[in-house]
This record gives sequence, C-alpha cells and structure tokens, in this order.
Amino acid sequence: MRDSDRLRDRAARLLALALKAREDDKLLLSEEIIKLATEASDQADEMDRRDLQVQHQQQPAHQQPAQQQQQPRSDTETDESPGASARSLLR
Repeated sequence: MRDSDRLRDRAARLLALALKAREDDKLLLSEEIIKLATEASDQADEMDRRDLQVQHQQQPAHQQPAQQQQQPRSDTETDESPGASARSLLR
C-alpha cells in the first residue's frame, strides 16, 4: 500500500471520528478533527501529484504525450478535495 493510500485511509477514519464527535454534540472537536482529515487528504493528493511528475520526467521524450492546451474552467466546475466534500456533508 502506498503512503498516499495510507493517508487517505487515515483521513477516512478521522472523518468517521468527526461524525461521532458531532453526534455527541462536540462541535469544536468535530471541526478540529475535520481539519486534520482535510490536511491528510491534501497531503495524499500532493504526494500523488509529485509521483506523477516524477514518472512524467522519467519518460523518454519520444514517449511523452503531446501536451494539450487547457481550456478555462467555468465557475460551475469544481475540483473539490475529498476533505472539502466531507466538510460540506457535516454542515
């Protein structure tokens, strides 16, 4: 299991703990735990981005895919992290 997967597992367990704290009316504790879960999820995302970058840099130039120009994103498109989605569910 990769380190980023372990961090995501930790984030999921923290979110479960945050839900339990919220059920027990421990709202401040719940918010702090959600922050920790979000940080773990964000760190996992960053690790995956770095891994992809390294893999891309290690490919020979003739095997690298042609880069496409990115289109501007509309305001309706979102790229929320799992932590952000979890926070919105708890509110």
